[in-house]
Amino acid sequence: MFNPEARWDRKFPGEEEEIGEKVEVTVYFRRGKAFPRMFIWKGEVHKVEKVTYHWEERRGEEIVHYFGVKEGNNLYYLSFSSSTLLWRLIKVWEE
Repeated sequence: MFNPEARWDRKFPGEEEEIGEKVEVTVYFRRGKAFPRMFIWKGEVHKVEKVTYHWEERRGEEIVHYFGVKEGNNLYYLSFSSSTLLWRLIKVWEE
């Protein structure tokens, strides 16, 4: 059984390739932490119902923040780069 609360930095069940497309994300901040609220991918608005996981990785001077987010039964893996200030949709798992 796939656990949406688990860390998503490996592979999704049945998903082998990364998407890596730029997306527009609306974020709110609470107590110094970022929470994605919605994102636009291919012209479609996706409202984030829950952030299931967050972690960060350092790549030299860059810090990349990763977010597992849920919309309905669909799960998305987003990243934010501290150096480029760009958001990307990394992977999608749709039911």
